[in-house]
Amino acid sequence: MKNTAYADASTEGHLLYSSIETLLKGKELQLPDGIAFKDKDGNERHEIRIKWWDGNVKTYQQASVLEISSLKNSPDIVIDKDNVDIGYPLQDKPVFFGHYWFTGTPKSVACNVACLDYSAAKDGPLVAYRWGALDSEKLNNNQFILSD
Repeated sequence: MKNTAYADASTEGHLLYSSIETLLKGKELQLPDGIAFKDKDGNERHEIRIKWWDGNVKTYQQASVLEISSLKNSPDIVIDKDNVDIGYPLQDKPVFFGHYWFTGTPKSVACNVACLDYSAAKDGPLVAYRWGALDSEKLNNNQFILSD
Protein backbone atom coordinates (compact mmCIF):
# COMPACT_ATOMS: atom_id res chain seq x y z
CA MET A 1 0.00 0.00 0.00
CA LYS A 2 1.38 3.41 -1.00
CA ASN A 3 1.44 6.16 1.63
CA THR A 4 -0.26 9.25 0.19
CA ALA A 5 -0.22 11.42 3.33
CA TYR A 6 2.19 14.02 1.93
CA ALA A 7 0.25 14.33 -1.31
CA ASP A 8 -3.08 14.45 0.53
CA ALA A 9 -1.75 17.10 2.94
CA SER A 10 -0.80 19.23 -0.07
CA THR A 11 -4.03 18.79 -2.02
CA GLU A 12 -6.53 21.62 -1.58
CA GLY A 13 -9.96 20.20 -0.82
CA HIS A 14 -8.62 17.06 0.88
CA LEU A 15 -9.65 16.56 4.52
CA LEU A 16 -6.01 16.21 5.61
CA TYR A 17 -5.12 19.50 3.86
CA SER A 18 -8.05 21.29 5.54
CA SER A 19 -7.18 19.83 8.94
CA ILE A 20 -3.56 20.97 8.71
CA GLU A 21 -4.60 24.43 7.51
CA THR A 22 -6.93 24.83 10.51
CA LEU A 23 -4.39 23.44 12.96
CA LEU A 24 -1.60 25.74 11.76
CA LYS A 25 -3.53 28.90 10.87
CA GLY A 26 -6.70 28.74 12.92
CA LYS A 27 -10.27 28.45 11.82
CA GLU A 28 -11.22 30.65 8.88
CA LEU A 29 -14.56 31.73 7.49
CA GLN A 30 -15.27 32.41 3.82
CA LEU A 31 -16.51 35.95 3.26
CA PRO A 32 -19.75 36.38 1.32
CA ASP A 33 -19.51 36.67 -2.48
CA GLY A 34 -18.14 40.02 -3.62
CA ILE A 35 -16.46 40.85 -0.30
CA ALA A 36 -12.69 40.74 0.07
CA PHE A 37 -9.89 42.70 1.74
CA LYS A 38 -6.17 43.21 1.25
CA ASP A 39 -3.86 41.82 3.91
CA LYS A 40 -0.75 43.60 5.22
CA ASP A 41 1.22 42.34 2.21
CA GLY A 42 -1.35 43.52 -0.33
CA ASN A 43 -2.77 40.07 -1.08
CA GLU A 44 -6.51 39.91 -1.66
CA ARG A 45 -8.19 37.69 0.91
CA HIS A 46 -11.64 36.11 0.77
CA GLU A 47 -11.55 34.46 4.21
CA ILE A 48 -11.09 35.82 7.71
CA ARG A 49 -9.47 34.13 10.67
CA ILE A 50 -12.19 33.92 13.27
CA LYS A 51 -12.60 33.90 17.04
CA TRP A 52 -13.56 30.23 16.98
CA TRP A 53 -13.96 30.19 20.76
CA ASP A 54 -16.68 32.88 20.87
CA GLY A 55 -20.15 31.48 20.24
CA ASN A 56 -21.72 34.91 20.78
CA VAL A 57 -20.45 36.56 17.60
CA LYS A 58 -23.19 37.44 15.14
CA THR A 59 -21.39 39.30 12.36
CA TYR A 60 -18.24 38.80 10.32
CA GLN A 61 -16.91 42.00 11.88
CA GLN A 62 -17.32 40.57 15.40
CA ALA A 63 -15.94 37.17 14.40
CA SER A 64 -12.75 38.44 12.77
CA VAL A 65 -9.61 38.12 14.90
CA LEU A 66 -8.08 41.04 13.01
CA GLU A 67 -9.64 44.44 12.76
CA ILE A 68 -10.00 44.83 9.01
CA SER A 69 -10.74 48.44 8.08
CA SER A 70 -12.76 47.60 4.96
CA LEU A 71 -14.97 45.29 7.02
CA LYS A 72 -15.11 47.65 9.99
CA ASN A 73 -16.30 50.50 7.79
CA SER A 74 -18.98 48.49 6.00
CA PRO A 75 -22.48 47.64 7.27
CA ASP A 76 -22.70 44.59 9.54
CA ILE A 77 -22.61 41.31 7.65
CA VAL A 78 -24.58 38.72 9.60
CA ILE A 79 -23.16 35.19 9.81
CA ASP A 80 -25.47 32.37 8.80
CA LYS A 81 -25.16 30.40 12.06
CA ASP A 82 -26.98 27.44 10.49
CA ASN A 83 -23.93 26.83 8.28
CA VAL A 84 -21.10 27.99 10.56
CA ASP A 85 -19.86 26.34 13.73
CA ILE A 86 -18.33 28.95 16.04
CA GLY A 87 -17.88 28.51 19.77
CA TYR A 88 -15.94 26.36 22.21
CA PRO A 89 -18.00 24.91 25.08
CA LEU A 90 -17.13 26.43 28.44
CA GLN A 91 -17.14 23.01 30.09
CA ASP A 92 -14.53 21.60 27.67
CA LYS A 93 -10.84 21.23 28.50
CA PRO A 94 -8.56 24.29 28.40
CA VAL A 95 -7.03 25.09 25.02
CA PHE A 96 -3.84 27.10 24.49
CA PHE A 97 -3.07 28.35 21.00
CA GLY A 98 -0.67 30.59 19.12
CA HIS A 99 0.20 31.94 15.65
CA TYR A 100 -2.30 34.76 16.07
CA TRP A 101 0.08 37.64 16.83
CA PHE A 102 -2.03 39.22 19.55
CA THR A 103 -0.87 42.48 21.13
CA GLY A 104 -1.47 44.10 24.50
CA THR A 105 -1.51 42.40 27.86
CA PRO A 106 -1.83 38.61 27.68
CA LYS A 107 -5.17 37.39 28.98
CA SER A 108 -7.58 34.53 28.49
CA VAL A 109 -9.99 34.98 25.59
CA ALA A 110 -12.48 32.68 27.34
CA CYS A 111 -12.52 30.94 30.71
CA ASN A 112 -10.93 27.88 29.08
CA VAL A 113 -9.11 29.36 26.06
CA ALA A 114 -5.86 31.36 25.98
CA CYS A 115 -3.53 32.62 23.27
CA LEU A 116 0.18 32.43 24.06
CA ASP A 117 1.32 34.34 20.96
CA TYR A 118 1.84 38.03 21.67
CA SER A 119 4.19 38.87 18.79
CA ALA A 120 7.46 37.75 20.41
CA ALA A 121 9.15 37.82 17.01
CA LYS A 122 8.20 41.50 16.62
CA ASP A 123 9.25 42.90 20.02
CA GLY A 124 6.27 41.51 21.92
CA PRO A 125 6.76 39.37 25.02
CA LEU A 126 7.47 35.67 24.96
CA VAL A 127 4.44 34.29 26.80
CA ALA A 128 3.92 31.11 28.79
CA TYR A 129 1.25 29.98 31.19
CA ARG A 130 1.86 28.51 34.63
CA TRP A 131 -0.15 25.27 34.32
CA GLY A 132 -0.63 24.67 38.05
CA ALA A 133 -2.62 27.90 38.22
CA LEU A 134 -5.85 26.47 36.92
CA ASP A 135 -8.51 27.54 39.37
CA SER A 136 -11.62 25.37 39.25
CA GLU A 137 -10.62 24.43 35.71
CA LYS A 138 -10.72 28.07 34.59
CA LEU A 139 -7.79 30.06 33.24
CA ASN A 140 -6.48 32.78 35.50
CA ASN A 141 -5.23 35.90 33.73
CA ASN A 142 -2.55 36.65 36.34
CA GLN A 143 -0.81 33.36 35.61
CA PHE A 144 0.63 34.46 32.28
CA ILE A 145 4.42 34.63 32.41
CA LEU A 146 6.13 37.25 30.25
CA SER A 147 9.74 37.42 29.19
CA ASP A 148 11.81 40.49 30.05
